[in-house]
Amino acid sequence: MYLRSKKSRFKLFSFERMIKILLMICGHYVQTDSSNVVSSIHRIFSIVITICLCPYFQFNPFFFHVIESVLYSILSQFTQYGFFFRYCSTIKTFDLLSGFKQIPLYTKRVCFFLLITLLVRLIIVLIHFSAHQTKLKTFCAFLIILSANTGHILMTIMFSILNTRMTLIQKLFANNPIPVNIVGKNQNASHIKRVRKGLICYNNLLDTLKVAEKEIQFTLTVTYLCHVPKIICYVYFVITVIYKSKFSGYNLVPLFDMILACMAVTAPAVFAELTKNTVDKIKKILGSQLLRCSDESLRYELEITLEYVIQRPFSFSIWRAVSLDASLPVAMTSLCITYVIVILQLTQLRP
Repeated sequence: MYLRSKKSRFKLFSFERMIKILLMICGHYVQTDSSNVVSSIHRIFSIVITICLCPYFQFNPFFFHVIESVLYSILSQFTQYGFFFRYCSTIKTFDLLSGFKQIPLYTKRVCFFLLITLLVRLIIVLIHFSAHQTKLKTFCAFLIILSANTGHILMTIMFSILNTRMTLIQKLFANNPIPVNIVGKNQNASHIKRVRKGLICYNNLLDTLKVAEKEIQFTLTVTYLCHVPKIICYVYFVITVIYKSKFSGYNLVPLFDMILACMAVTAPAVFAELTKNTVDKIKKILGSQLLRCSDESLRYELEITLEYVIQRPFSFSIWRAVSLDASLPVAMTSLCITYVIVILQLTQLRP
């Protein structure tokens, strides 16, 4: 038991350390336990790196990567990404208190998806710049792409962690079969204990996300404000290439980058939608258990839990204007199509 606990701590430490190293390489200021002198040097280094990378690129679709990278760097000066590491630490404590001891902090599928997406985008940038630009400019583009992807990577990890824990809470309620007639006080007490445990876990999980809500909203705002115009430019460029019949491997680079950008920005919304669906399943489970329960004390606990889940469902919105759910990718798609049509009308493409 001690070896398993020590192993899980090592995995968590390695995961947090890997994220911190990635952010530091990108020139972001990260919260550390170092002295004030080291922290000041790190802060100056992040500012210098951001300033040095900016002048290398003119206005084009790639310029939005530069803007996104700079905004994330500025945001790191204020948040230091402490919200992300506190979130991971709180989730670890939540797992221990809830009995989810053997559940990893992050799923391998999510990390594999993020890693493959990031590597493909980096390879695309290397192919795009190495053929026509100097090695210094290619290296700067590599750092900018790496920095611009940190925001959606952290958001995807956070919401995937939330979805995994909410699924475990759903299983906790589902594995509490409520018979029609309960015989014995011990059996009744065990059912009540499970219902209360599920309610406490649900409340603590939502509170954990609530603490980091403001920083998450800032990060998502930067992500979507930079990706929407970027995707519009990429779509317009692809349509231009198709219309003028200028197909080449070089011209297909923006197409692949556009597809990967769409996958990256929609991942947090997908996990948020999955979490909402899981909460709806919890409501159905509690409702069906309440209908077939005959014990008054257990019915009272089920009613309290169901009422709490109904009154406090999972929902996340960006500044109370945009809901983070399945409607967000649809809204982004319709917005991009609208502006692409407007741009095509204004430019009046001709062969």
